[in-house]
Amino acid sequence: MSQTEQVETGTLYELESVDSPVDRQEVIRYMGYPAGMRPDDRLQAQIERWVPEAEALAEPRAVYMVVPVCEIGRRKVVVEGPCGRAEFRGQIGEFLGVARYIAAFVATAGPAVERLSTELLKKGEVLAGLVVSAVGSERAEAAE
Repeated sequence: MSQTEQVETGTLYELESVDSPVDRQEVIRYMGYPAGMRPDDRLQAQIERWVPEAEALAEPRAVYMVVPVCEIGRRKVVVEGPCGRAEFRGQIGEFLGVARYIAAFVATAGPAVERLSTELLKKGEVLAGLVVSAVGSERAEAAE
């Protein structure tokens, strides 16, 4: 969907592909590193080893729906969807300000990335499993 197309509230939209390559800085961020901090050589080697494999397995996609905001406060937002009202708690209200509509997203990197991460963790390859999991998070976010 182009940026100029208008969306309708209550309609489910699908995003089924991600054309951009994995952003390795985002992978590093998902692993808990602050912006600008370079991982040590051991982690960098694991990133170089596992990013291509996890990227090849990933099937990132997302769905979203634009819904009206019914109520907004510093620590909660209430929206109206096709199945009724939904309430979100936390700092979300602070970030949305006076928004009248929000786009609610659900995104995934697909099951194969999670399977690989789980297999690596079960085998005791914790660092590799965490790298693959971080790639999955980056791919899911890229689908948004």
